[in-house]
Amino acid sequence: MLNFSTRNRLLPLLLWTLLTPAPATTEEVDQSAFSVEMIRDISYAQKQSPHPRQHLDLFIPRNAQKPTPVLVFVHGGSWRSGNKTFYLMLGRAFARQGILTAIIGYRLSPEVKHPAHAQDVAQALNWVYRNAAKHNGNPQEIFLCGHSAGGHLAALIALDDRYLQVHDLSPTIFRGVIPISGVYRIDSGRWYDMAFPRQGRDQASPMHHTRKDRPPFLVLWAEEEAINLVKQGRDFVRSLKKSEVPVKAIEIPNRNHITIIVGAVFPNDPLHRAIVSFIKRTVAPQSRNH
Repeated sequence: MLNFSTRNRLLPLLLWTLLTPAPATTEEVDQSAFSVEMIRDISYAQKQSPHPRQHLDLFIPRNAQKPTPVLVFVHGGSWRSGNKTFYLMLGRAFARQGILTAIIGYRLSPEVKHPAHAQDVAQALNWVYRNAAKHNGNPQEIFLCGHSAGGHLAALIALDDRYLQVHDLSPTIFRGVIPISGVYRIDSGRWYDMAFPRQGRDQASPMHHTRKDRPPFLVLWAEEEAINLVKQGRDFVRSLKKSEVPVKAIEIPNRNHITIIVGAVFPNDPLHRAIVSFIKRTVAPQSRNH
């Protein structure tokens, strides 16, 4: 399906090597604009004994004068690998911009299959929505973001009401959705077989759920992306536009499926700038009205 099996196997190593997360549970990071408090391994599951992956890491901008926008990031890994720990520097980078950031984990295949991944992400979003204000985040300014399989999950939950309805929520909680190098059509093939039952793959495809009255989308992919993901991204953008969903598409130059997300830890990186600009531009009209 994706034609980058070697890249996917190298993703955890690349991120671990380049992002070098600190082992502390809470820390302060000096920054000219914001210092960052990091809280590790918050359980979001609504049960006594959560799965080890049903946790999130929270990155809190300190000394913000008013409640901040909230970014929830869903990692990739073909629904069967990856770990939120590889993205600690990503969480720090966006928190330094004055954005409360949650990096979430979720159960993986083959231990579970769809819809378990999406159900976990919805549970994490429920926790963020109901707890953001305690950490000076604005629950009316939540942005949902994900890379690769995480892009699929972000898009699916923002378009298919069923996942959030379980928690008495709807996609109206999102101010914007930011899928990166996402998968928007679940098809046949070994990449999908481990994570998705053979029946119901249309319902698991974000492309199947585009409709009016959805939050704005920023859809991103890499210039050197796997060819089928570029096509899926363009087809998805066309489908959103046809459904009258506000959408902007950006192709990030000189990046591939891996480096597009690794580079985003740097403030001058084009993906980092695109995400921050989208968030701040989206919340600006509301801020002027207060």
